[in-house]
Amino acid sequence: MTQNAVIGCASINTFATASTTIFGPLTGINPLRAAATTESLGQAALRCGSVTLLNLTTRIVSVQTGASSVITVDKDTGGGPAASALTVTTTTGGATVSDITHTVSVSDTDKLTLSVANGAGSGNLQIASITIQLQGASQATIPIVDFGPETSTSSGFLSFGTFTSRQSTENIVISYALEAATLSNMQTVVSVNGGSGYQMTSRKNTATGNQVINVGSTVTGLFEDITHSDSLAAGDNYCTTVASNTVSRTINLVSMKYTGSTVSGAPTHCNTAQVLSSAQTRYSALWGPTMGATAESQFYSPLPFNATLSKLSANIGTNAATTGTTLNMRVAGANGNQTVSIGGSNGLLQDLTHTDSVNAGDLINYRASGSDGNVTFQWVGMFVVGPSSASGGAPTRTLMGAGK
Repeated sequence: MTQNAVIGCASINTFATASTTIFGPLTGINPLRAAATTESLGQAALRCGSVTLLNLTTRIVSVQTGASSVITVDKDTGGGPAASALTVTTTTGGATVSDITHTVSVSDTDKLTLSVANGAGSGNLQIASITIQLQGASQATIPIVDFGPETSTSSGFLSFGTFTSRQSTENIVISYALEAATLSNMQTVVSVNGGSGYQMTSRKNTATGNQVINVGSTVTGLFEDITHSDSLAAGDNYCTTVASNTVSRTINLVSMKYTGSTVSGAPTHCNTAQVLSSAQTRYSALWGPTMGATAESQFYSPLPFNATLSKLSANIGTNAATTGTTLNMRVAGANGNQTVSIGGSNGLLQDLTHTDSVNAGDLINYRASGSDGNVTFQWVGMFVVGPSSASGGAPTRTLMGAGK
């Protein structure tokens, strides 16, 4: 059974430094948010089995003047970076550019990095979203990622699908499972650690999960729990928690392997607890900050294949509204079929009735419209089901990335 999923990342940030390359993970925020100039800080083992990456697709908002920028996917198998397998070059703002020619075969232990290289131009490069198709031969798995850096001595909770930002309140950062799934292979990349060491633990339904990483005194690098896992039912919530450290440490990345139960199905999510003011309209990508932009063009997310979208969902925090606030699926600049009516409610709200069918290249995103009071969107997600075939191949999944 061949399955297909999309990995993606998004950001409303700009990158103006000429003749410079920055790096990030394929999932999580796109590199423009963290602007890491060291490749290893965004590298975790893919843990998706044997898959093929193809159809690198980038939605460009604006480009630098006088030079192009190059977006690449680089495979590092342990012997140093290999030649970039997937590459697109920016030429025009407000355009979608794709590499539909090349593919790269990836094993379970391979590390992949997304890079953005500016030429010797001037002005701002802005990328709305970057997506890649994953194709595999068994039930698909995807990494879900939180990308930093986050520097602190304090304990707290970390989300997935956005910029690493430790929070003291767990409900702000939780994501929700939209199907039965398993989380495993929790990984973290630590670049600074001067203290006595600390522990990172998975969380499920606001309780301690099974996965644990113990980071020893002063050690840095990539750490992984290869033993434990957490089983999720639809509607369960999850995140990670990190204990305090005696001296400031820098966490650059947190990742887990997500194994779902739907053929060619995968969740997307964005999570930054953005406030939608009364009578305001805001947009977000399928990955990225929740309701982070007033201009829809900043958050278009074209998919690399035909797909069915379903289970539009939102976790609502503080809500001063009483009526009229809605969350819509957007397809090609118009409202789709899925709508979540929020009104004065809190917690997890979903449209489990309607679906949207989209074609490869369609510009899709979320829109929230306010009414009579401020509403906090803590998490927004939905489910993407891509094409599958009985002729062999492999499953693919959507990787989630985001920025604020």
